[in-house]
Amino acid sequence: MLTFEREYFERPVYGPDTQCVMDLMAGKITIAEVPFAYRGKREFNCAFQYTKSLPHAQAEIERELIRKQMLDDIAECRRRGKRGDKKEKDVVEIYMRLSEEERLAKFA
Repeated sequence: MLTFEREYFERPVYGPDTQCVMDLMAGKITIAEVPFAYRGKREFNCAFQYTKSLPHAQAEIERELIRKQMLDDIAECRRRGKRGDKKEKDVVEIYMRLSEEERLAKFA
C-alpha cells in the first residue's frame, strides 16, 4: 500500500477521525472497502451509524452487509491464528451490541 493510501486510513484529519472514518460516516464508502487491518470498533460503529440515515429497506440491507463483514472478520482472525485477540473481541462485542440494539428497536 502506498504512503498516501495508508494516510487515508491512519492520519487523523478531524480530531481523532481519519478520512476513512469520515467517509464511512457520510456513506461515501462501505465497510467492505476498508482493508481488514483498518476495520475496527470505530469503523464498524461509523458504518452502522450511517445506516440510520437511510430509508428502512436500504438500511436493513446495509446492516446485514455490515453484520456479514463482522462475521468474516471474526473468521479471518481465527484463520490467522489470532482467536481471542483484541480485534476479534472488539468485533464480537460490537456485533453483539448492534444485534441487541436492533432486537430492542423492533419492540420499541
